[in-house]
Amino acid sequence: MNKSTGPNRLFVLTPMPHGSSFTCTVCLKTCKSRPGLTQHHHAKHREFTPASEDEDDNTFGSQYHPLLNALPCDAHGVFLPPYIGPPPPPAAPVDGQDPAAWEPFGERADFDFAHFHFVEAQSSEKRINTALDIWAASVHKYGGKAPWKNAQELYAAIDSIQDGQAPWKTYKLRYSGPLPPGRPPKWMTQTYDLCTRDTRQLLRNQLGTTAFKGHINMVPYRQFNHGGKRVWSNLMSGDWAWKQADAIAKDVRTHGAMLVPGVGGSDKTTVSYATGHQEFHPSYLSPGVLTGTARRGHGNAVLPSSFLPIPKSEFCSVFQPLKAAMTTPEVVKCPDGHFRRVIYSLRPYIADYPEQVWLTAIVQNWCPKCDAHPDALDEEGARLRSQTKTEFLITQFDPGILWDDFGIRSDVVPFTSDFPRADIYELISCVVMPVAWLGLKARALAWLERAWAWNSSGQSPSPPPGLGLVWLWPEPGLEDFGGLNPVYLFKMSVG
Repeated sequence: MNKSTGPNRLFVLTPMPHGSSFTCTVCLKTCKSRPGLTQHHHAKHREFTPASEDEDDNTFGSQYHPLLNALPCDAHGVFLPPYIGPPPPPAAPVDGQDPAAWEPFGERADFDFAHFHFVEAQSSEKRINTALDIWAASVHKYGGKAPWKNAQELYAAIDSIQDGQAPWKTYKLRYSGPLPPGRPPKWMTQTYDLCTRDTRQLLRNQLGTTAFKGHINMVPYRQFNHGGKRVWSNLMSGDWAWKQADAIAKDVRTHGAMLVPGVGGSDKTTVSYATGHQEFHPSYLSPGVLTGTARRGHGNAVLPSSFLPIPKSEFCSVFQPLKAAMTTPEVVKCPDGHFRRVIYSLRPYIADYPEQVWLTAIVQNWCPKCDAHPDALDEEGARLRSQTKTEFLITQFDPGILWDDFGIRSDVVPFTSDFPRADIYELISCVVMPVAWLGLKARALAWLERAWAWNSSGQSPSPPPGLGLVWLWPEPGLEDFGGLNPVYLFKMSVG
């Protein structure tokens, strides 16, 4: 591969043909051909699959929170009178009249040159240098000069292209605590890269997506069926959202604001970087106000927010941009075009068990939600964990007792301790599907035991109850079920 198309370069260069063009009516992107426009529409503006009949809100009654009720406001945060429509969207700049339209390129000719050599012709560095020399010679007599001296400057311009309004940034991390005597563990002396995006800007971009209009729950609510019984259909209809709104509403400055839970998630998937010196764990972010219909669509409802090094103490840095707006509302544009005063919270965080152990600072094999002993998880009397309770126990007992009797690690501080209204034990949300699969596996093994007994008795065993035809699957498939795509888990378990 030519050096100009190195595998580590990420960029977006959209050709703008001088002749016939096909323009998207939604985002005004110009495509080369009609099939290209169709492909763009399916990829970027795909219509959501409508909810099934049993999800029709018309069959339910709802009670909405009276104080955190997402009142529309202007761009300065001043509440609008009732029945005032949203402001008109800004007019798209005419081609050639926006001075920043070709950033980081000076003008269209610079863009076309870069696109031709880097994307279409995939020119080598030597050929690019030759083309730049010819360009410089042709304009020198007029007192001009080429936009780049050589191919390396062109590569730097391409690398500086900002992909979206929440670009990726990389931070260097290294352990700064005391080293143990002798040879310290390798992770204590190595430098790690944390790749993350501005989570505040990421949520603002997601909330401003007009395609989510009609697929968002802006106010915590309680839902009831025709018989008056409570119905839970998504995050904003649950008890947590209502209690969180009650806690926030104690500050009168938040009245009329819109609660937006930041739903996070990660799994055991790893991404190798360069020569494999470091592996990354991807994490994801989604606004908890979106409906399941929006989250299951192929849009930006669930987006990667960071790539974490294996030592996962960096969540505090990842969510730090949200902290200020967790107590003081900020003005954000919503899918319906209105501005609203938004206040953020963290809830829930979806992770598999190894991630839960680290995030909750518990001992392996203990439950992250309660203090039941690993050898007696069904025993009565187990109490739910809480951050306040854990902090109190750490002040009362030595690390050995905390480890053996409570399953608590006193040397790890959960990242939620740095954020208001965030309790890691309440925040953590178990990956349900693999847990359910463990029960299915147990029933399959019970059936196999009966099958082995049949070899001597001559009686044919029947599949265990609830197993269905899954018992025909081979044993190796049992392992594969635990590695579910975290984005799929987002779409199925949050919405």
